[in-house]
Parts: sequence; C-alpha cells; structure tokens
Amino acid sequence: MKHPPATRARDRRALRRRFVLAAFSARPSPAKPARPIDRNSTVTEIDQTALGHLIFKIIEREARKTTESDGGDTKAILDAMLADMPLRSMTMGCVPMEAVDAIVDLLNGRYVRGVKAGLDALRIMNERSAEEV
Repeated sequence: MKHPPATRARDRRALRRRFVLAAFSARPSPAKPARPIDRNSTVTEIDQTALGHLIFKIIEREARKTTESDGGDTKAILDAMLADMPLRSMTMGCVPMEAVDAIVDLLNGRYVRGVKAGLDALRIMNERSAEEV
C-alpha cells in the first residue's frame, strides 16, 4: 500500500532530522546541559553540548600529543586530569585568557561576542609569538 505524498515527505523529513542528529551526536545528549558555563566549568561539563564536545576533543588531542611516547599509566592519568580540569587551567600553556573567554562566550550561545573575542585572542597570540622571535 502506497502512502500519500504528504506522508512520504513527512517521513523523509523525520528521517533526515534523525540522520542529522545522529551525525552531530555520537551519543545521546543530556536533557539540560549545565548553563551558564564560565571559566571554572570543567571540561566534562562543556562536553555535554555539541560545541563543547568538539572543543573537548581538540583539548584531548593536544594533550595527548605531549604524552605520545609515554606508557599507558601516563595516558590514564591524563584522562583523569582532563575530566576535572577547569577551562581556566588552559592558560598555563600558551592559551591566553582571552581565548578561554571566547570559548566560554561561544558555549553560552553568545556567538558574535565569542568570535570577536577569539579574533582578539589570535591577535594577542600572534603578538606574543612575534616578541619571542
């Protein structure tokens, strides 16, 4: 039995919506992510949003670069440390506080402000690297 065209179109839209949601989220997202996110929010807290999950993966990848040659114990310690690490602790590396503020703005839905702060942070990082050379 064929469905009427309106039903088929609705089914296609529903299937497309489910596919897009599955593509952007490998795991089900919680009903309500912790908001507002601030500098003291942990990496685990930001991992609850789609953008936060992307940022978490970037942080994780960069942290693993430093321990590539170390054994499994170091990786286990790194995983435990990353889970409870607040965003502000990224400033101990080469990330300026302006970049952390930009990430916080983006995660809280203030996209224009976050992009502007991110561009300012890039400018600051470029000035610092030029001074070192």
